[in-house]
Amino acid sequence: PVTPQKKILVAVAGVTMNMILAVALAFIIWQVGIRGAPLNQKAVIGYVDPDSPAAQAGFLMSDEIVRANGNEVPSWERLQIELALRKEVEIEFIRGGELKTVTVKTEKGVFDQRYFGGIDPVEEVRIGNLMAGQPAEKSGLLPGDRILTLDGVKILSVGHVSSLIRAGGGKEIELNLHRDREKRDIAVRITPVWNETYQKHMIGIAFDTSVITYPTPWYQVRRFASAMVRTLQAFTHKEEARQAFDGLGSPVMIFSILYKIANTEWMQLLSLVALVNVNLALMNLLPIPILDGGHIMFSLYEMIARRRPSRRFVVTVSNVFASLLITLMVFLMYRDSRYRVPVLFGSDPPAAESPAPPPPPEPAPPAAP
Repeated sequence: PVTPQKKILVAVAGVTMNMILAVALAFIIWQVGIRGAPLNQKAVIGYVDPDSPAAQAGFLMSDEIVRANGNEVPSWERLQIELALRKEVEIEFIRGGELKTVTVKTEKGVFDQRYFGGIDPVEEVRIGNLMAGQPAEKSGLLPGDRILTLDGVKILSVGHVSSLIRAGGGKEIELNLHRDREKRDIAVRITPVWNETYQKHMIGIAFDTSVITYPTPWYQVRRFASAMVRTLQAFTHKEEARQAFDGLGSPVMIFSILYKIANTEWMQLLSLVALVNVNLALMNLLPIPILDGGHIMFSLYEMIARRRPSRRFVVTVSNVFASLLITLMVFLMYRDSRYRVPVLFGSDPPAAESPAPPPPPEPAPPAAP
């Protein structure tokens, strides 16, 4: 007869393969590098929209958010997760060495994901594209130039640059930039022009805030796992369960995201596949009868009680959970096919004087088992 120990080894084998694949992909990303927003940047505010809920809540540029929902916020990405899980979020932040607390209300965005509008992180601002015939091109700016200061003010984000240009009302501005290809800083004076279409002064650039990073495999796997564990924890809290459920994605949604990313950035695709494998590994360890965790649970019972659980009991609970899982999967696939995938593949005209299109979103919605 097959011993409980052997059953546990078989159950763990699938989870192990998921993790091995995730680590292998993470190793490739570590060696090659991945383009996107900095993964481990602190949650320091680089811009506050003056007409946003963030401004009404009293946030200022350079505020560092350290906790949300009572949980530590080591990065901007973790802040987004905490904001997505509650309708009201208590945020603790540091300003001038003093700890302050404020409670904010989140709102629904794309795919019913909650967010708090009006704040952007501190980011490295580079010129992505130049509009032909506009002041920036005529002044000799080049794609890749990094903006350091504007009229002597240190630049913290894309929104910061745009707000300073608007505040100038068309007056000549001085940009200090760093040009990597020449390894030198340059100063350029530019006079913004009025754009009738967008009803504001512009210099004719699209920004690029992405950078190439080389995260270690351990950092990547830990990052994916912590996000998944936080999402699973949310299902145990009444205030967060609904938001966590809205974050679930069916295979239809996951493969749609994979397809879209495959046409843009291969390293982002590998990162998403690694994420899905970590999610699957953790979810399969849940003590649910039809998952690997359920088989481990029954085997542990057999080891402790020295007898197998009732076959009738095992079959009954397995059928019940299988039915529930199939029902959940059908619902998620219908919802994603009907409402989310069309939005994912929809296209809107890019806004002028705005960030260049960012890399595809990450992390992806947790995979349903």
